[in-house]
Amino acid sequence: MKLFTILVFSTLLSCAGTLAAKPPFERPPVVFFHNGDISGYVGHDVRVTLRTALEKTGDALKFDGQRSVCRFSIPWLYPDRPLSASYVVDLTLDRLPEKSGVITGRPGFHNALAVRPDGRVTFSCFGRDGKTSRLLISRNPLIPGRRHRVAGTMDCSRDNHTAMKLYIDGALEAADTLPMPPRHYGRELFLGGIDADRDGNAKSPVACAVGNFYFHYKALTPSEICALPGATGKEAWPVMSPVAALDGTGTAKPVFSGNVRRQDGAWHFTGGSTAAWKPGNAPESVTVTAAVQLDALPKQNGVIAGRPGFDNALGVTPDGRVFFNVWNAFRSDSLMIHSKTRLVPGRQYRVTGVAEGRGVETVAVLYVNGQEEARDSIAGPVFPYGGTFFAGGFPDGKGGVRSALDCRIYDCRIYGIALLPEEIAAIEQTTTTKDQHNQ
Repeated sequence: MKLFTILVFSTLLSCAGTLAAKPPFERPPVVFFHNGDISGYVGHDVRVTLRTALEKTGDALKFDGQRSVCRFSIPWLYPDRPLSASYVVDLTLDRLPEKSGVITGRPGFHNALAVRPDGRVTFSCFGRDGKTSRLLISRNPLIPGRRHRVAGTMDCSRDNHTAMKLYIDGALEAADTLPMPPRHYGRELFLGGIDADRDGNAKSPVACAVGNFYFHYKALTPSEICALPGATGKEAWPVMSPVAALDGTGTAKPVFSGNVRRQDGAWHFTGGSTAAWKPGNAPESVTVTAAVQLDALPKQNGVIAGRPGFDNALGVTPDGRVFFNVWNAFRSDSLMIHSKTRLVPGRQYRVTGVAEGRGVETVAVLYVNGQEEARDSIAGPVFPYGGTFFAGGFPDGKGGVRSALDCRIYDCRIYGIALLPEEIAAIEQTTTTKDQHNQ
């Protein structure tokens, strides 16, 4: 009996360790390769059944824009079952195509990512009826010679519709909804073109170098797209720049109201003063991060920064704990997480709140001085907040300020994406003030 107890306990520990190591995605990629290497494993029971005129150069797979094409076969595809999907490709165009060239996709009423002669990316999908379709077109073009991460996602998990989104370098370029499930596509997936003719020439080819490729049966979130491995110069992506920052480096400049003073490297918020940004876009997921020093503990919850109306805010409670709250789109549920650390007036801290919309759920994470202190989730997507952000408190609709906080903010940035812990740490390293870790 004693031996049995030991074995059971050991098994539970093993399972607990497995469960604790949460995978980055609910579903692993169906097809993938890294650094241009398709010589080995490319997915569960997936075969490379055609590879014509491909050249491995450095960390990429070279497509000549004429004959080069690669075909993956997925023998275990479920019949007659519409599936959400994501294509993510790290590629560098050699040149713009003379006519639209397919980067990757599934043939037959094409579901494909392609690039036009003007460099703009398209993402196409047909509905179950074989007649209804949607074509997304990016606002921005790909630049030949520059590596980009291009992604197309389609979510058919809810409402008998297919929500389509197109991203370049992590930023949303276009979105639309197909009013039905997607067509049931076959078991073949192409890269560098959409098929090959009898002579072996690629149909709708594109001349490019592909470093990394991922195909998921899941609509990846922007954070998941950015988190996929690959050296793509992510630090230069517009999505990785703040949409709002107190120093004016964001896409919108702050407008101050009330008694805001700039002194000793900090913005002093007192007496119900605020800063407001109107970047013109309303990101779903956000990261709010600030280097802050309290002048005094608030009598009621005080806001460091965030979005009002079913508040999504990073703030401080009367007992000094940091809080971060967010609502779901159904307005049926919200969450508020709190730090274990209690802020002491007169000391500086780096506090960060992350709200990540994952479609079926919204995840919130709270950090203090780079350490994760709380995490929770609620069912449903993120509430559709407006595009206006505030610091120091929220307007009360009567000309005053609610949730005001008397504090000094040395640095405040808001990003339109759920940053990863290492990205948050990088911000902290570049913006650390002299007393930030003096407790």
